[in-house]
Amino acid sequence: MVELLPFLANHSSPFMVELNPILSFQQKKNISLDYYLFQLMSRPISDGHSKYDNYFDASIDALVTALTKAGFGDMDIVVGKAGWPTDGAVNATSAIAQSFMTGLVNHLARKSGTPLRPKFAPTETYLYSLLDEDQHSIASGSYDRHYGIFTFDGQAKYHVNLGQGPTALKNALDVDYLPSKCPLQGRKEQELGLSAELRLLTRNCKPKKHSCDLAV
Repeated sequence: MVELLPFLANHSSPFMVELNPILSFQQKKNISLDYYLFQLMSRPISDGHSKYDNYFDASIDALVTALTKAGFGDMDIVVGKAGWPTDGAVNATSAIAQSFMTGLVNHLARKSGTPLRPKFAPTETYLYSLLDEDQHSIASGSYDRHYGIFTFDGQAKYHVNLGQGPTALKNALDVDYLPSKCPLQGRKEQELGLSAELRLLTRNCKPKKHSCDLAV
């Protein structure tokens, strides 16, 4: 990272960071879900003189602190991924994902910045995924396939204002579907070259919303 920062600065490039709020929530059992959904908190989290009522600002300022210590405190920041899944884990639901996305969009629209960078929000923020991805790796969890605002076939999972105002998101029409089946069905485990451990896992493989999630 120390070698990367001068290169980015010399080319007027921002530092890109990916945020994974649900993973943080799973790892920190003592923090309220409201903190991740931009809901008002009666007791904001304190860090020195700064107080944080949401995960997004705290994550950005953690990076700002690191950049400042490295001598690049003014470097622009771009959020390369931010989102909440709708399936594949506890608290991965369409309702919670909608709350997160609505909170994120409204928070960014206010352009209030963070405690360490008031009125200076990240240069750009990108959504984790527009569509569900049925071939995405599930090494981190099955939820990695369910970050889309739309299902894999273009059907809106919830409503969020992405600049279109109260107008509902448009579903894809006349979608041609392939037969719904698990990719492992009908094939011998040995043919796939799977290890003994993976063969045990794939015996529990079952179709789920047109993707093959390992039920472990």
